[in-house]
Amino acid sequence: MAQTFKPYMVSFYSNAVYLNGSRQLPELDPVYQQPVMQFAADNYTESLIDNSLMQGWITQEEYNATMEKRTNV
Repeated sequence: MAQTFKPYMVSFYSNAVYLNGSRQLPELDPVYQQPVMQFAADNYTESLIDNSLMQGWITQEEYNATMEKRTNV
C-alpha cells in the first residue's frame, strides 16, 4: 500500500540517501523516489552527489538520473 506523501520527509530521505547512506532509493516508497532525487539535484553540490556514488550509497543509474535533474549548474 502506498504511503501518504508528506513533503517534509523528502529532505529527511534525501539526507539519508545522499549524505550518510543510511537509506537507499529503492527501499523508499515509490512516491518519494523522484522527489528525493529532485531535492538532491536542487540542493546538493555536484561533489556531494559524486561522493554518494563513490561511497556506494547510490548506483550509477541513480547518479545519472539525479544529475539529469540539475538545473542550477
